[in-house]
Amino acid sequence: ADAAAAARAAADAAARHFDGLAAAMAARLTNAEGAQRRAVPVRRLDSFEAALDADVIKMDVEGFEPTVWRGMDALLARGRALTIFMEFTIVRLDDPHGFLDRIAGYGFSLELVSHNDGIVPISGEALFAMPHDIDHMLVLRRGGVAA
Repeated sequence: ADAAAAARAAADAAARHFDGLAAAMAARLTNAEGAQRRAVPVRRLDSFEAALDADVIKMDVEGFEPTVWRGMDALLARGRALTIFMEFTIVRLDDPHGFLDRIAGYGFSLELVSHNDGIVPISGEALFAMPHDIDHMLVLRRGGVAA
């Protein structure tokens, strides 16, 4: 009973967090001329049962990658093999170094999609030596175990 209550409390806290995120995302959708804001529905990725068995994820969310990452904790905790293609623009992130550390903490390797060379391994240091204001397409891979 205590575990169920704790799980409900955690789910309620997560829902409040993502309600606030939806408001923040809507605010960022206003252009320089003051275009109308629109509500954006937000849901944790790991709340989609089918996503828990994903083999590949493509993520392009205009600077909200760390937030989406937090919304897939249950998926990441499973330790399954997974490949994530993720747009990474350094200037859009509050803590890009910390975000890459979090990714590495889940056992993902870091690769870059190069227009000339295809998918190539890259270090965090080499990535941060590249221009900070362009979109880099990263490939994050983790071996893991079959579920």
